[in-house]
Amino acid sequence: MRTENATKHTIVRSLPAVLAAFATILAAAPAAAASAHGSTACPATPPDPLFIRLVPTANANGASGEVDLRFAQSPFGVTLTRDGNHDFALEMRVHGLELPAGAVAVAWAATPDLGTVVRLGELSTDGTLEGRIALNKFLVFLTAETNPEVERWSGPVLLRGSSPSGRMHSMAGHGPFESEPCAVIGF
Repeated sequence: MRTENATKHTIVRSLPAVLAAFATILAAAPAAAASAHGSTACPATPPDPLFIRLVPTANANGASGEVDLRFAQSPFGVTLTRDGNHDFALEMRVHGLELPAGAVAVAWAATPDLGTVVRLGELSTDGTLEGRIALNKFLVFLTAETNPEVERWSGPVLLRGSSPSGRMHSMAGHGPFESEPCAVIGF
């Protein structure tokens, strides 16, 4: 009986030391993960749901871009059209794009089935564009066109991205992205 009490007493006395060691290991784990992988397992801030990264196709020669969406001006915070679509104001920025001689970059938005295609406008010489999109789930893409006033794209797709509501579905291998392999979708 005396031996049993001594064992319990020893375990109780060593418990704080074991808990302290365990707490030290847990506190060091995020730092070890950060140094092993270059960042922490969970980012400090979540990704912005109103940000679209534009991914280059094989025609873009390493160009990149992004689109910032914001809800168009409204006293209610979220702007909707009469049809119930979100109404977004957008700002597109493109970097490192080299166009063939005589071509202009034209931005487009389209529903995933390409049933609705909207010309957003021509990219400015500094690689920016401001416009509006009134769709819920959409693709954004940039094409090289020989006619800046074209109403439907005919040139090659250079950059592409998907709206926040369309991120669960890839258009690689379909429609204007037929030449893009599904294994290399970029998002």
